[in-house]
Amino acid sequence: MQVEDFRQKMIQRAENFSWDIKKLQNVLGEQSSECLNFEILQEEVVISTYKKKFFEELDDAEKLKEVFRKTARIMEITEEEEELCRIAPGVIEVCNFMALCTFLHSSKRIKGWTDKEFVRNNSPRDFRDPDSPNYREPCLLDSDVEVLKKFRLRLFSERPVHIERKWNVMSKDAEYEWTFYYDLQKEDPDVQDAFKRLKNLYSDIRSVLQSGNKKDNLKKSYKKFRSKLQKINYEKYLKLQEKILCRICENKKYYGINLYRLEKTLRPYIIIKEVKELEKCNSPQEEEEALLKMVLLDSVCFPGIYKSLYTMATEEIDLFVEVFSQYLERFIVETCLILDKFVEEGVWGDRWETLFRNISNEMAGEVLYDPETIDFSTTVDSQEKFWRILHAGVWVEICATCNRMVDLEEFLI
Repeated sequence: MQVEDFRQKMIQRAENFSWDIKKLQNVLGEQSSECLNFEILQEEVVISTYKKKFFEELDDAEKLKEVFRKTARIMEITEEEEELCRIAPGVIEVCNFMALCTFLHSSKRIKGWTDKEFVRNNSPRDFRDPDSPNYREPCLLDSDVEVLKKFRLRLFSERPVHIERKWNVMSKDAEYEWTFYYDLQKEDPDVQDAFKRLKNLYSDIRSVLQSGNKKDNLKKSYKKFRSKLQKINYEKYLKLQEKILCRICENKKYYGINLYRLEKTLRPYIIIKEVKELEKCNSPQEEEEALLKMVLLDSVCFPGIYKSLYTMATEEIDLFVEVFSQYLERFIVETCLILDKFVEEGVWGDRWETLFRNISNEMAGEVLYDPETIDFSTTVDSQEKFWRILHAGVWVEICATCNRMVDLEEFLI
C-alpha cells in the first residue's frame, strides 16, 4: 500500500508536465522500487534542504546548484552508472543541464502557444495585422495551421527524444526554433536545398525498416536512400548549419535549449568532427572501425561524453551509450519532479523561470560547445566522408533487419 501511495504522488507531481503520463505509469508499475527510491530522494533533498538556515542564506543560483548537488549525491546509482561517471566526468553536468531544459520545455507552469496562436503571431501573411488583407481570412489561417501541424508531426516522428511529450501545445522555448519554418523561405536556395534534402533523407527507409517489410521493399527503399544521399552537398550542409547557429546566437533567451536541439537533430558539431576524424584515417580498416564507433555513438550529442566514450572498445561503447541513456532519462524525470516541488514552495519566488533559463544558457558552453570554435573548413575528401557517416547507421539497421552480420567494408561507399 505504501508503494502505491508513493506511485500516486509521483504521478500527481508528473501531471504538472506535458509528459506521456501513461508511459510513466507503466514504467512505475513494472519498477515499483523506483517509487520508493524517489520518495527517499525527495525527502532527503527537499526536507533536509528547504528552510534550513544555510540554504536560505544562499542566492538563487547557489540554491539551484545546491539542489543539483544533493540530488546527484543521493540519487540511487548502479555500478555501471557509477563507472560511466568515472569514465566521462561531465555526465552529471549534462544531466543537470538536460533537467533544466526539460523543465522549461515541458512544465505546465509555463504557458505555451497553440498552433493557431503561433501561426497568427509569426506568419508572414500578417494574420494579426488589422491592415493586412489576410486579417479576416479565418479559412486561410486554418489552412496554414494544418500545414504547420503536418510539418511538425513529420519532424517529431523522426526526432529522437529523452522524455515523451504531448505536442498539442507549442512550448514557449520552441517558438524561436519554429519561426525558422518561415525564415527558411527567405534564405538563399543552397540553404533551402540542404534543409529539404536532410529532412527527406531518411523518411522512406526508416518507414520500411520500422514496418518489417519484405526484402524487396527494403532493396527499393535503400536504392532510393542512396540516390537521395548523393544529392546532399556537404558545403551546403555547412552553410545551413552556419545560418541556424547565427540565428541561435542572435537571440540568447533560450540559447541553451536551442543549441541542444540543433545538435540533437542536425548534429553540426559532431558531424564536422567526425568528417575530420575520417580524413585523418591512414587505412580503410581504420576508417571502418571509426565509422562503427560513430554509429554506436549516434545518440550522444554532448561532445565531452562522446569524446570519452569514443576512445573505448566498440563493445564497451555499446554498453555505456545505453547506460547513459537510461541514467539520463531517470535523472531528468526525478530532478524535474524535485525542482517542481521547490518551485511550488516558492523557493525562487516568480524568478524561477528566468533563473532556470539563464543557468541553462550559461551551462551550454560547457556541456555542448561555443559555436565560435567550430571549424567549417573542408578538404577534397570531406564530401565522401560526410556521405559515409550518414550512410553507416542506415546500413547497420538494414543488416539487423535482415539478420546478417555487418561487413565493415560495406561502410566505405
